[in-house]
Amino acid sequence: MRRDIALLIASRAIRSLAFGYLTFVIPLYLKSIGFSQRSLVSTSSLHQYPQQP
Repeated sequence: MRRDIALLIASRAIRSLAFGYLTFVIPLYLKSIGFSQRSLVSTSSLHQYPQQP
């Protein structure tokens, strides 16, 4: 049972580190490929308001 608890703690620690790493790396990657929040806002606003005929 102690082994199971140790594995559970280790797996949760690895998962937490991975999520922390990804939350830092993904924005840097998106910035490096030229993705910006403005482009997201401009494309999403097109879908919200349909054009009037």
